[in-house]
Amino acid sequence: MIAPPFIFTALLLGVLTLALAVGCGENTATPSSAPQPVEPDSTVLPYNLDRPDAAFALPAELLEISGLAALDSTHLAAVQDEEGIIYILDRETALITAQGRFKGSGDYEGIEVVDGLAWMLRSDGTLYSTSTAVSHNMDATRHDMDLHANCDAEGLAFDAPANRLLIVCKEHPGRGLRGRRAIYAFDLATERRIEAAVYLIDRAGLDAPGQPFKPSALAIHPSSGYLYVLSSVRKVLVLLDPADSGHILEAHTLPEHLFPQPEGLAFFPDGTLFIANEGVNGPATLLRFDERLDE
Repeated sequence: MIAPPFIFTALLLGVLTLALAVGCGENTATPSSAPQPVEPDSTVLPYNLDRPDAAFALPAELLEISGLAALDSTHLAAVQDEEGIIYILDRETALITAQGRFKGSGDYEGIEVVDGLAWMLRSDGTLYSTSTAVSHNMDATRHDMDLHANCDAEGLAFDAPANRLLIVCKEHPGRGLRGRRAIYAFDLATERRIEAAVYLIDRAGLDAPGQPFKPSALAIHPSSGYLYVLSSVRKVLVLLDPADSGHILEAHTLPEHLFPQPEGLAFFPDGTLFIANEGVNGPATLLRFDERLDE
C-alpha cells in the first residue's frame, strides 16, 4: 500500500535531513588520485543541490524511472525503462494523475514534450512520438535515427533555438571519439538525425576510478540556455555553454544520499528544477530545487 504523498514527503525529507547531518561529520573527500570535477570559485549554478526544496517518494510503477519532462505548468511526464507507458505526475504531489501506453515493453530512457507531442527515446536510439493527450492506448510514430552500435542512448532534450532534439550517448561516442561522450541531434523539421555529434564532452577530470562519467539525462535551462548533463554512475551534474561550442562551464558532484541513481532531469519555464532517482534499496524519488536568483 502506498502512503499519501504528503506523508512520503515528510518522511523522505526527514531521512534526507538526517543523512545530510550525518554526512557533515564524515570525511567524504575524494582520494587525491581521483580526477576532480571542475568546482568553480564563483558558480553559475542557481540551485542548492545539497538541500532540495521538496522531496517525494514515487509510486511503485516508477521504481525504474528513467526520463522526465515538464508537460505544462503543473504536470510532469515520465517514462520508466521497462514499459512503453507515459506517466503524468502532479508537480505539487508527485501523484500519477494519468497514464497511457504508447508502445510495448522496451528500454525507454528519455522523454521530451514539444508543441503538443511527446517524444520518447529508446536506448537503441529509436524515437517515438505521440500526442500529449494521454489515453489508455495511444498511437505512436516510430523514427529511426540510425545511431551507431553501443551508443546506449539515455538522455533526451529539446533545443528550441535550433528546433531539434538532443540525444546523449551513455557509452560509445562514435568512431574516433575515444575519451569523450557525444551528444547527437535529431532535426525536427526534416525528422532526420544530424550525422556528426553536435557536442562532445571530454571525460578528463570527470571520470573517477570505478566511476566513469556516463550521462543519464540532459535538459536546457529556460533562461540561461545552458545545457545541464546528469551522470548517474559518476553522480555529477555538468553545465555546458552551447554558445561556446559546448564548453564545460562547471561540474558539481552530487551527494549520494540524495542522488542514489539520478536518471531524470527537467526544468519548468519558471526555472524550477526536478531530478528523479531510480529506486535503490527503496522507492524512486523526485527532488525539487527552486531557482535562487538572489545568490
